[in-house]
Amino acid sequence: MKKISIVTVNQLSLTPKAVSVLSKYNNLIPLVLNALDLNDEDLIHKVFETFNEFIDYKKVIKPHLELIMTAALNIVKNPDHEKNLREVTLLFLELISEKYARIMIKKHGAGFLKQIFDAGF
Repeated sequence: MKKISIVTVNQLSLTPKAVSVLSKYNNLIPLVLNALDLNDEDLIHKVFETFNEFIDYKKVIKPHLELIMTAALNIVKNPDHEKNLREVTLLFLELISEKYARIMIKKHGAGFLKQIFDAGF
């Protein structure tokens, strides 16, 4: 059942109505994040590649920004994950930090961005 939400959002990202559907059914992103199996690196990789597709759509990302960032940071900081997976997730963190830095600083202070910076080094 958990993989269904991940596969659904991944397949949805390929359709022209993806943003409107994810905006309307905004509980899909938390379902995806809660469905992540940290032992299934291929699935994690797919999730963050899918999130990259939506990075420019604030209606999709902004309501779940903290949840997404926390999940990504946990993956990047885990040395047990393969380097490739951590790099893909770190790239996502870099992109999202560029787009949403003001929102993150306003809501959480500069410390949240420092965590991303520290995770990259």
